[in-house]
Amino acid sequence: MFDYVLPDRAEIAHKNRQFVLQLLEPKLWQITDAAGGDYGTIVMITKEGPDHEAVYGGKLPHDEEVDLWGSDWDAIARGVINQVDADRAHL
Repeated sequence: MFDYVLPDRAEIAHKNRQFVLQLLEPKLWQITDAAGGDYGTIVMITKEGPDHEAVYGGKLPHDEEVDLWGSDWDAIARGVINQVDADRAHL
């Protein structure tokens, strides 16, 4: 079963690449690729949401607004990575 509590450090494989989520400060994790490239952040919005689980939000690099939110931090991280990849493909 998936653990919906984001640890201080988590590694995920996505699109044949490795990514790290590292706690920067309380309730804020940075998403980086293997080379250290910035893929945005995940912020804990609340420790206990309506379903009694933590609620997280995903932010794109240099964004102040939360683009994705929910309890599944893994899916949020993957969504942020997908959006960053799509944005970079259009540069």
